Amino acid sequence: MPHDWEQRKLGDAINSLESGVSVNSGEEDTGYYILKTSAIELGHVDLTEVKSIVREEILRAKTPLKKGCILISRMNTPALVGASGLNTETRANVFLPDRLWQGAVASHFNQEWLISVLNTPRNIKQIQSLGTGTSGSMKNISKDSMLNVAFAVPSLEEQKAIGKFMEFLENTIALHH
Repeated sequence: MPHDWEQRKLGDAINSLESGVSVNSGEEDTGYYILKTSAIELGHVDLTEVKSIVREEILRAKTPLKKGCILISRMNTPALVGASGLNTETRANVFLPDRLWQGAVASHFNQEWLISVLNTPRNIKQIQSLGTGTSGSMKNISKDSMLNVAFAVPSLEEQKAIGKFMEFLENTIALHH
């Protein structure tokens, strides 16, 4: 770790983690949607991965998706528990399910840098190791465990430079796919 970086916890970088609720979905397009757990993958959020909320459940949906927030899968398969992505868009009437957390990034952290750090192989492995549960097919991470994930943090200026570079790399890779 470079001498001017410091060890910090995710709880220092995220203002809060909020989750949604479980609602029923159906075939009819009601104009209200619940984000699928599968929408989170390697730093990204695929906002086309939604299910329509049935009419009777619309008022139960409580946590709207917010632009600039990091989404984290708190309950998933062992390979996908703890998966995180940065939501870069605003979509009306899209809500979080109970299996995902949404966290606003604190002002003294860069969101692009933070999502790239959470998705390094070392940190993915660390986060996945927090998953508990007796089922071999589903694991859960507690909020306290997630907020205590530690990593090395550079200055905000360096975070911004790294974040900008990572965004450039991702855009370049996307152009070639």
